[in-house]
Amino acid sequence: MKNHVEITGIPEQNKENLSHIVMVASQKIGVSLAESNIEDVIRVGKNTPLTLNSEPQNKRPRPIVLKLIRKCKRDEILNCAKSRRNVTSEDVVSGNPTQVFFNERLTKENRRLFRGARLRAHEYSFRYCWVRSGYIYVRKEDGKPAIRITSHLVLDEKVGPAKSVLETAAQE
Repeated sequence: MKNHVEITGIPEQNKENLSHIVMVASQKIGVSLAESNIEDVIRVGKNTPLTLNSEPQNKRPRPIVLKLIRKCKRDEILNCAKSRRNVTSEDVVSGNPTQVFFNERLTKENRRLFRGARLRAHEYSFRYCWVRSGYIYVRKEDGKPAIRITSHLVLDEKVGPAKSVLETAAQE
């Protein structure tokens, strides 16, 4: 997954051309992406078919996974997306503009670990929680060293146990 980028927030449409959508979205962040840079592009997740006359009600669009030929192009997309945080789907697809995010693609286990790390970092007032090259990091405050989170056990040791677990133990 080192060549994958996950793009979220782009509304789904019937008979959409994902390659074109991805190339237009990448231009909005300042990266010129050619068809020759793309190995594959798909939407992932459970598919709920759209009808011609109805819009999905408060349904999040499925993420688009972009698999690139070269890792350097992936890194360029992620770096440019980081500096342009307020990208919307306006001029990419029709409909109400929504905010678009470009992120690293994570394995299912790392996605769960990252979700847990974000929640735990918030509970224990950590200022930063991020992913870089598939690795999860947290940092308490500026100037402190980054802590790499490799498992739920490390998360418990370095950040702290889930507060809901602590509250349950205190009540017993």
